[in-house]
Amino acid sequence: MKWAIGENIDKAEQPNFQNSDEYEVHWLQIENVYAHACGPCIISFSDPTPREERNIKRIEEHIHTDGWLDPAEIRRVKEGCIKFEGRHRLVAAHKMGETHAPFSIRKEHIEQLRTLLNEKNKNGKANR
Repeated sequence: MKWAIGENIDKAEQPNFQNSDEYEVHWLQIENVYAHACGPCIISFSDPTPREERNIKRIEEHIHTDGWLDPAEIRRVKEGCIKFEGRHRLVAAHKMGETHAPFSIRKEHIEQLRTLLNEKNKNGKANR
C-alpha cells in the first residue's frame, strides 16, 4: 500500500490537514483503533453493509491501479472513544493484510490517544 505522507504528500487527494502545524502523522494498529471507535466511523470488518462494501471495493481498485491513500484522520478522542475519518480506507487496508496505518492526529489529542491505546495493553486485554 502506498500512503500519501512524508515525501509523498503531494500525492494526497486532501493534503490540507497534513501540512498543518496542528497535526502529526502516527502509525497505529488498525484493529486497536477500531476497538475504541464510536459513532459513524464503525464498519464491520467481516460484515459491511452493501453500500460500505461498494466503497471498500472502489478503494481496493484504486490501490491496485497504483493509487495513493490519504491517511485516516483522528478527529476526536474523548471518554474512551475515538472518532475518525477514513473508515473505508482502513477496512480496505485491513482486508488487504495491513495491520498498521498512518493516522493524522491533532496534536492536542496525541497524549490522550496514547493513554487510551496503552491502557488496553496494561490491563492485559488483547489488541485484537
